[in-house]
Amino acid sequence: MSDWVEIQVAVTSGTEEAVSNLLCELGSNGVVLVDGEHGTGSSVAGYIPAGERIHDKVRRIRELWDGLCGLGLADGDCQIAIRHLPASDWATEWQGRFVPIQVSDRLIVKPPWATVSGRADQVVIDILPGMAFGTGEHETTQLCLRALDRTIRPGDRVLDVGTGSGVLAIAAARLGAGEVTAVDTDDVAVENARSNIVRNRMSDRVHVACGSLDHPSVRGSYRVILSNLDTRTILRLSAAWPSRLDPDGTLILSGVLSTEGEEVVQSLRAQGLDVIQQATMGEWWSGAMRKSEELKVKSEE
Repeated sequence: MSDWVEIQVAVTSGTEEAVSNLLCELGSNGVVLVDGEHGTGSSVAGYIPAGERIHDKVRRIRELWDGLCGLGLADGDCQIAIRHLPASDWATEWQGRFVPIQVSDRLIVKPPWATVSGRADQVVIDILPGMAFGTGEHETTQLCLRALDRTIRPGDRVLDVGTGSGVLAIAAARLGAGEVTAVDTDDVAVENARSNIVRNRMSDRVHVACGSLDHPSVRGSYRVILSNLDTRTILRLSAAWPSRLDPDGTLILSGVLSTEGEEVVQSLRAQGLDVIQQATMGEWWSGAMRKSEELKVKSEE
């Protein structure tokens, strides 16, 4: 087996996604979000086979950081830590980063190699960490899962836009949804989601496609719509959400910074959606919306 090099980059909420994507492009089969000690912030760690021109990869990361600084998304120097890991230590090190997460009273997300001894009524979801977003450790994923746990009803028709690893779609099915459609514009994420759906034996209820709201598999309206995307994408799709939502349906959104939550709320109110619940975790905001009474009347006309 080859030895590995861990590349760890200090990030903020505005730089985390871009750095994670680049590490995957540079050859890491997945990334790990590492919480800093004593409130020192977070880092993204990727694992690259040793001997692969690591200095060139570090240069690419610094170039990305300079570009993010130019856009006002980052400031200061790019902080990178490099560590050599013998092959014998790599699996233990990488797998040790992922532990079972108790998302809510009945929802647990864990990696396949971990075991949990939960109650009979608890829902345990296996997610293999990969290049797609959504292992359950990120605040935005947890916010969506908690809202979903409060919202889902047996037999619900659910749409997951930007499914990533498929964790939200799988959770919806495991919590009782009768039919779940999941879409993502990233074909790597779609393959990762499909693998996780098979791993959780949900292939009969969860269908995944590469695309967005305009994909042919997105048909009719849904009782629950989920979307854990960035603020810009959510706002771009704001006019399309109501037409896909049942009269009594719920739209659950996350991936939005707390400082941007009010902008999202106002944009959706302009589309006839009322906020029924909001929550924050760390720097992140999540909201649940339903059609206003006025919009319901218009929809029925």
